[in-house]
Amino acid sequence: MFRRALQRFVRLVPGPTRTMWMALPSVVRDRLAPFVHPIAAGNRRGTIELEVPWSGGRRSVDIVAETRLDEPTERALAVLGRVGHRLIRTSDDADLAELARERRVLHALFLTGGAGPDARADALRRLGWRKASLPSPPLASEFDPQSFVAAAYPEVSIIVISYANKRLCESCLAAIVRNTAWPRLEIIVVDNGSKDGSRQLVRRLAAEDERFVVIENDTNLGFARAANQGIRRARGEFVVLLNDDTAVGPAWLPRLIARLEEDPELGLLSPVTNEIGSDARIPTSYRTLEEMEKLAIDRAFSHAGKVKPTAVLPLFCAVARRSVLEDVGLLDEQYEVGMFEDDDLALTLAAHGFGLGIAFDAFVHHVGSASFGQLPDDEYLRIWEANKRRYEKKWGKEWSPPGSDDRD
Repeated sequence: MFRRALQRFVRLVPGPTRTMWMALPSVVRDRLAPFVHPIAAGNRRGTIELEVPWSGGRRSVDIVAETRLDEPTERALAVLGRVGHRLIRTSDDADLAELARERRVLHALFLTGGAGPDARADALRRLGWRKASLPSPPLASEFDPQSFVAAAYPEVSIIVISYANKRLCESCLAAIVRNTAWPRLEIIVVDNGSKDGSRQLVRRLAAEDERFVVIENDTNLGFARAANQGIRRARGEFVVLLNDDTAVGPAWLPRLIARLEEDPELGLLSPVTNEIGSDARIPTSYRTLEEMEKLAIDRAFSHAGKVKPTAVLPLFCAVARRSVLEDVGLLDEQYEVGMFEDDDLALTLAAHGFGLGIAFDAFVHHVGSASFGQLPDDEYLRIWEANKRRYEKKWGKEWSPPGSDDRD
């Protein structure tokens, strides 16, 4: 209520209230800005910024299979084990329940004996597990384990928009490598003219890891244009738009993909987070990476499958089918630098019959306003006001902040 009252008072438009706002001492504006500026709503200076160590990456997944198997199948499983996947044997449904809930298996490929329906596999898929059937006969000499595992996973393209946040960008990319066990993954980093060493960092990563792709812009083209560059370059069936001031938690990607696969009418989906000006924000108290990851794992099971419909999604982390974004024309590039492209995309998707949702079983840490926070207040407000006018002219209605009672 306090934030909404301030926004309605200031209105962030030229005139007496704008003059009054700019006349306040800078220290007062700094304290009130997170409440007044909608894109920074809820953001607090000094919010914990996680230092994520590089860990070599989680490229393998757990392979869950029945205990009693014929000899050719056993030989095929032995090959899977030799290439780095952990084999887990089960004998009955109780074993599967114990694995999923008690042992907290996050990334798993459940091997079934046939291609028919399997109620157990359907239930496990809500936890982000994949399902596959071994070929028959699965002769070891003819069995390609990497291709077999990869075939159970759709390709995903993570598009990281980076601008002059080297330390945060490095933590963001390290968290992806640490907490994303997805066999078919590309990580596209679009650098928007950074001069702080971010570009050299990403070039080095691309030289060391074939999953990384780098797009370099000479200047800051803004969020929408950079995101569209990444989408056009992407190969994945699903694309993730991710800010460089984020750190993904364990199980984030399989939970998000599972929710989209369940509901073809869902056009855009985000995880919950610690800092954002929308319903995706949840209370948190962690102070370390390990505490954040524990929170993410706990939510992955305590909120498994829960999606909350919403009217707008801030694009700090959002996943969609690439075909859907292409069909609606991608992001509108008229919004300079950034702000309002998320509201615009929400209305565009709604106009095409798609819904938006928040996945309560996926968590991503967000610093908040890392790029826009570098702008002076007057420049921030100029961009905000200009983009607000563009939005209202395009859609023929007044913009309302997320959560307002008068939002359509």
